[in-house]
Amino acid sequence: MPQAIDVHLNQALTQIAIAYPSGNFISPRFLAEVPVSKQTDAYFIFDSERQKESQSDDKRTPGSPAHSVDYDVSEGTYACVDHALQKQVTDEEQANSDPPLRPFRNAAQYLSDRILVNQEIGLKTILDANITQTATPGNNWDTDSGTPISDINTAINTIEDATSFTPNVMGMDSKAWRALRNNPEIVERVLAGGTNDGPANITTSGVAELFGLEEILVSTASKNTAVQGQTASMSRIWGGDVYLAYRPPVPALELPAFGYRMVWQFGPGGRGANGYNMFTFRDADETKKSDVVAIEKYYDQKVTLANAGYRIIAII
Repeated sequence: MPQAIDVHLNQALTQIAIAYPSGNFISPRFLAEVPVSKQTDAYFIFDSERQKESQSDDKRTPGSPAHSVDYDVSEGTYACVDHALQKQVTDEEQANSDPPLRPFRNAAQYLSDRILVNQEIGLKTILDANITQTATPGNNWDTDSGTPISDINTAINTIEDATSFTPNVMGMDSKAWRALRNNPEIVERVLAGGTNDGPANITTSGVAELFGLEEILVSTASKNTAVQGQTASMSRIWGGDVYLAYRPPVPALELPAFGYRMVWQFGPGGRGANGYNMFTFRDADETKKSDVVAIEKYYDQKVTLANAGYRIIAII
């Protein structure tokens, strides 16, 4: 916990506050987030056998009823677990903090980042456990012989064949992104669209357009596996894998999607920004002379249509 002396800055440094950002995250956008009114409930899985694509007799003779068709509905369940953390903010810290350090705001940001890191790690674990459509490239993308265009197109075709949906989002670590954007195949294809007056720039949006995707998500997020007090042991959360999935334009539990994040919006305290609830209260132990900042988010991340996802393993 910061001591009073740690948060008091010399006058010359009042415009500077140093923090260690936890990096960009994939999880907030890779899964569509759906507010739910109940903490636990069931959701429908529609037409898992794709009956709507079966050929049927739809010819009706005069005076006769139309042929009846239907689809199967199965159920899945979710449970929005309370993910919560809290941090003390001492009276000394509040009294001695200079403008760059706002103790309550900084505590709230710190706690929400910690929860988000867990959400990110949890999503990676869920994807690896549920995606069965995978491939390992014959050549890594960070080599001249890498073939990311055919590898990604294979993933897109596989998802379309399995579900009839075209994947529209792709996620990866920033190291994997640099391998992709610098691969000769991508450079040649993207730069070919440039002109002297408007040279091509290899961006996530440009490469997404190349593959017909809506968005490419790039993460710099890392996790620290060291015990508190020991030297940090950092590793990238997303490693060298690349993930593609279908994400509906308007999220709703009754719409097919690779997955959803159900967020309970009527939990204690109501739903705050981005699904977070924030509480501040006085520590009951007055000897601590502290207020407490608490952040929580009720959510459950679920894969609802596994065949609408694909994992390209170890591209670097």
